[in-house]
Amino acid sequence: MNFLLMHKQRRFVLILAAIGLIAVFLPWVTVGGIFGDSLNANGFNGVGIVVFLALLAVAIIALMGDQKKAEERNMWMITLVAGFIALLFAVIKYSQISGSAFGIVSPGYGLWISLAASLAVLISAWLFKNPGDTLQSGFDSLKKNIPHNSNPNQNTTTTTNRMAELEKLIDLKIQRKITEEEYKEMKSKLM
Repeated sequence: MNFLLMHKQRRFVLILAAIGLIAVFLPWVTVGGIFGDSLNANGFNGVGIVVFLALLAVAIIALMGDQKKAEERNMWMITLVAGFIALLFAVIKYSQISGSAFGIVSPGYGLWISLAASLAVLISAWLFKNPGDTLQSGFDSLKKNIPHNSNPNQNTTTTTNRMAELEKLIDLKIQRKITEEEYKEMKSKLM
């Protein structure tokens, strides 16, 4: 991988995700002491782990595929979703901190960096996207790749038919019209 040959989108997203990942290990919470001393806690706990995992996913996606091109539509959408999740959980952590302990507890600089990096991932992924990519086309592309049953009644009908056939086989066996071996053979074909 040649970093200089990477597409701008991938390069910016990768750098910003790396900054956000490092920021998770920096102070997210600062608790001020009575005598001027303070305690810090990093973000690698609670919701901070979700931020870490989301930014890790963003970084991995940036490294996948053809590095000279912008991310393909599906990966671009996943990058946007993961970036949004990282931003959302960083905001949740911020709101938890800012609403507690009468100003004694305050957000640390690691949380601020994580918030900025998550937001910047979203902005970079959006600004440097392929020209034809839109949110609607991204969602449509993701929906196409999700396996779905085109006829939900088909499985129910097939299962019902098999059950009816199995009941007939059991009746034939009970009535001694077929042997145990014939029953097992027919049952295996049916299943």
